[in-house]
Amino acid sequence: MSSIPQCHLRWIFAALVVCVGQSAWSADAFYDVTNAGANPADNPADNDATAVNNAIASGQRHLYFPPGVYNLGNTIDIPNDCFLSGSGPATIIKHKSTTKTIVLFHVVNAQNVTIENLTFVGSDAATWHPDSSGVYIDSSVIVNIRNCHFRDFGIGPWGSGGSAIAADFSSFITIGNNFFDGGNKYAGSTILFEKSNSHGVISGNIVDTENFFAININVDGSTTGEADPGQLVISNNIIRNATHGIYSGYGTTDAPVDTVISGNVFENHDGHAITITGAAAGNVSITDNSIRYCAGAATMDFAILLDAAGNILVDGNAILDSGYDNTGAARAYPGSVSAIGAFRADKLTISSNNIHIAAMGVNLSNLTGATMKNIEMTGNMISDTALSVYLGGYAKENVRILDNVFDQRNTGSSGIHVWQSGNLDNFHVVGNSFAGRQSTGSNYYGIYCGFAPSGVIANNRFDGWDVGAYLTYTTANNLNGKLFVVSGNNYVNNKQGLLATISDSGTTGYKLIGPNTYSGNTTNYSQNGGSNRTIEVALSVYPRLEILTTTGVPTIGTWATGDRVWFTAPINNGGVNYMGAYYDGSTWKYMAATQ
Repeated sequence: MSSIPQCHLRWIFAALVVCVGQSAWSADAFYDVTNAGANPADNPADNDATAVNNAIASGQRHLYFPPGVYNLGNTIDIPNDCFLSGSGPATIIKHKSTTKTIVLFHVVNAQNVTIENLTFVGSDAATWHPDSSGVYIDSSVIVNIRNCHFRDFGIGPWGSGGSAIAADFSSFITIGNNFFDGGNKYAGSTILFEKSNSHGVISGNIVDTENFFAININVDGSTTGEADPGQLVISNNIIRNATHGIYSGYGTTDAPVDTVISGNVFENHDGHAITITGAAAGNVSITDNSIRYCAGAATMDFAILLDAAGNILVDGNAILDSGYDNTGAARAYPGSVSAIGAFRADKLTISSNNIHIAAMGVNLSNLTGATMKNIEMTGNMISDTALSVYLGGYAKENVRILDNVFDQRNTGSSGIHVWQSGNLDNFHVVGNSFAGRQSTGSNYYGIYCGFAPSGVIANNRFDGWDVGAYLTYTTANNLNGKLFVVSGNNYVNNKQGLLATISDSGTTGYKLIGPNTYSGNTTNYSQNGGSNRTIEVALSVYPRLEILTTTGVPTIGTWATGDRVWFTAPINNGGVNYMGAYYDGSTWKYMAATQ
């Protein structure tokens, strides 16, 4: 299992110090707001904000709200060095019935502010952020919100309703050990970060709301200065029932964000549990989360959706029952759900995840012409999905699928399914286990490769499929000068071990097959078409190749230092006959001169 990069750990630690470093004040250090005239008796005629603001204006900074219900007719403005505390569930802060669109607490141009042990109650105001928010943080530094309860924020109609906590242009914000509930499933965000917030920690909260987003990091970058140059940690939260769990949207015009999403529990989201989108996402670590009963209320839903440039790590997550709700019922579109979906990638690592039940385990489909590249899948367990891995869309390069277990014995039609309209270069499928089942109708495949890649399928085990590996290329998707090696695989108890159906006449590429081992298959190996471009040869263990050729040194393909070729007849070079050549990393060198 991969670990969070050390650079991330340093600023996580620094942010946590900010979060926990400010200790609670002693009781006698607090000013009782009822002494300023605030009435805890829940009198709708009162505006308790006036008394609290007067106390702050007189210099009071450590304010205590005794048990009771306080009605606010306008916002409480919180300056520097304020500490506001109450008695937890017994202290309720709410809107007056005639002023539902105000912010309850406004932290603006302030630093060193703590809000704790209060209960905030929202309204049904049909307005968007920051109206009707609980706490709005604007242009402030070091703000701690902890041990509070936020109820019924964001309960207006679609696209409205405010947020429990919202922040703009602020840094070192910590939101810890709070409880959020209520809200409308199609309105608002429970926690909303917009416009250049940095160095934030959202940790240890229970977010059990019906909002459209539970946590919304909405940095669209459409205007210079709006994207987030800082870091954000979202860890150890329980996030349930919102349409989407965490949404992180990044733009194109500013510096990227470094984000860690780790150790959270996601459950029962109609849409995505985690969304990372944008052209400047920076370093993103999605690690050790538990995700269950998510996605499937719309077509192309995902438990984790990745549509972003940057360096992204998805490691050690458990993603279970995608496309179903927590009653076991299928959502509206369970057949289109993927546990992990990636539409864009510069450097993407998917490792050590456990994925169980989904239409697709991992969907790698760039829907635009931009090439996806540098993708590595390693050490994952994917079971009971219709497709374990799907590669579709446009061009991809440097895709490595290594040492995974694909177990489709109960459900599923393919382990890896390749069907795309662009080049697939340096495609390596090595050391995986494909356990499948056989159908009574259409065929099920360990690997279905409907496009001719360059690369290697080597040292895998295919057990129990209709066809272990099916290589089928048309003249439109031919080898095109590529080298594709299928070697060292073990085909066991399949109807057909390896099937190659190739229409590659006129191409200059080669498909090199062998040696593979076969046991208990109805048919081991068969090929239809393309015999002029397919060579059954003895290959050494990948990635080092030792190939028999009739045409001299290779002029196509991708080669590694130390690869060797042997000629079927001596080739004269400079008056000397040679039996072979080796690759030194840049050119081929003749070797094995005849005597």
